[in-house]
Amino acid sequence: NFRPDFHDIADDELMNLLIESGLTEAFIGAESGNEEDLQLYNKGTTVSDAEETIKLFRRYDCFVKCGFIMFNPFSTPERLRENLDFLERNRLATYDNLQSRLTLSHGLPIKQTIIDEDLLYSQTYDVRNSMVKALMMILNDIERKLNSKAVELYSWLSVKEAKIKKRFAVYNDDAEAYAIADKYEKLIESVIMLESDLMAEWFRDILDMMDKGRPLTEIMGKRNYWLEMVI
Repeated sequence: NFRPDFHDIADDELMNLLIESGLTEAFIGAESGNEEDLQLYNKGTTVSDAEETIKLFRRYDCFVKCGFIMFNPFSTPERLRENLDFLERNRLATYDNLQSRLTLSHGLPIKQTIIDEDLLYSQTYDVRNSMVKALMMILNDIERKLNSKAVELYSWLSVKEAKIKKRFAVYNDDAEAYAIADKYEKLIESVIMLESDLMAEWFRDILDMMDKGRPLTEIMGKRNYWLEMVI
């Protein structure tokens, strides 16, 4: 687990030590792809920090996942688009990241802000922007359907497995095993990139339709089309 500004302290010596110790996956707490939300969360880092750290670990052949909060009570369509652009640029537009939302853990300072805005109901919260609220409802509906079908939308475990096998092959000086694992890893990564592109395209289409005030029946048709394609 790494902070988004880890790139500020990482040098070759530290990175090589991490890799030699067996690191194959980096979980980066990016949280958001727009500066306004990062300030809301009091993150103390920038979007650029997260992207630099993502690039750093990928240069060292580590698989990257990130902690991300797409939705919060103060989300706007503009902020969602910035978040989507960030995920798409960095090949991280998994369904989990697209539908993720702020969880109000005990003691969070932001909880008082939500109370002051009269958006808190019991342990859950309302969303100020009606278009964002509608999008969250659509995603909730999709999540229920996907969960009922036990659909897994990305293959990060397979990539991690391939990277571990590559490390063992290097350790054992087994060129043939390395080549097989490397080929398998590239195949799975290409699948993940395709999934990320498809998810980003679908999410952007929904946002565009909402922006243009398209009928709900048309929006739900787009939702159904995507569900049929995945399931």
